[in-house]
Amino acid sequence: MTSIEKLTISAYEVQFIDYREPEPRKIHTETAVFNAKTLAALDAMGINRAYFIEEQYRREGFKIFSVKKAGSHTASIDLAELYRDAAADDQAKALARRAEKMKARLAAQREQAGTAEEATEVLA
Repeated sequence: MTSIEKLTISAYEVQFIDYREPEPRKIHTETAVFNAKTLAALDAMGINRAYFIEEQYRREGFKIFSVKKAGSHTASIDLAELYRDAAADDQAKALARRAEKMKARLAAQREQAGTAEEATEVLA
């Protein structure tokens, strides 16, 4: 079983205005990125890609001026390495959280020790 997966993404340049902005409104440009599986699903359902992108923006209250294909890129991803790196990252984050908790505990202990010393000095 291979752990290499081919990932293809396609970018579309979307020009739109935001009706929530005060007038005069300016034309914004964003890049919408989709993976090949999403685009294949749209094609299988007979949905035009530009129409799908326009609908996503319309729902947010934008007026679309144009949708143009900006390009696509294919990369090979080693999933085993990706998962290994993610697990190492999770372990590093867990260790960092433990270190923060220990630092907070030490600070609390120092604070308690300081107040105990002050109380002893006041009583003496």
